[in-house]
Amino acid sequence: MARVKQFDHEEVLDKALLLFWEKGYGATSVQDLVDRLGINRFSIYASFGDKHGLLIAALDRYATCYANQLLDILEGDEDGLSAIQDFFRTMALALAGPNGKLGCPVQNITLEMALHDETVAAKVREINGYQIAALKAALQRARDAGNLQPAQDLDDLANYFFTVGQGMVVTTKWSRGASAAEVTARFIIDEVESWRMTKEADE
Repeated sequence: MARVKQFDHEEVLDKALLLFWEKGYGATSVQDLVDRLGINRFSIYASFGDKHGLLIAALDRYATCYANQLLDILEGDEDGLSAIQDFFRTMALALAGPNGKLGCPVQNITLEMALHDETVAAKVREINGYQIAALKAALQRARDAGNLQPAQDLDDLANYFFTVGQGMVVTTKWSRGASAAEVTARFIIDEVESWRMTKEADE
């Protein structure tokens, strides 16, 4: 009976995520995965079920490792406005990097599969929900500090910021360089700073 080849689980998921990110799910064959991951088909099927199961595991890996870096920025500063500004600065810097043209792996999979694959759609909602919740928490801290008007809906603002960030990713994929994303980030940073300045002027 064939035995499952021993391998570094996280390393395999990182390689699978990058391959799906580069080629897309549909264009990635099982043989592509065997070649990139350095494990055989039996190991893939025994460990992840099939190519689809490997995709879901890779998305989980992205959520718990790489996407959490953005969440840490949103959650790491008690000043909610500064946290949001740092969030957009970090996004702009990342999009200016070597993988900027690849976009976001979660967004890419969303566009390719979420409309007809409910398992993927549910995973995408889960991952994106973490980011929206972290944005809302930062906005709540800003409100507690008196930097937001009570009438402003935090859910609407969190979804607005999330949508702007997604737009930055899309724009970078087709534009020359990351200038459009940088301009958008700068606009959001200045807008958020104006909320702080308004409070200071009122005082």
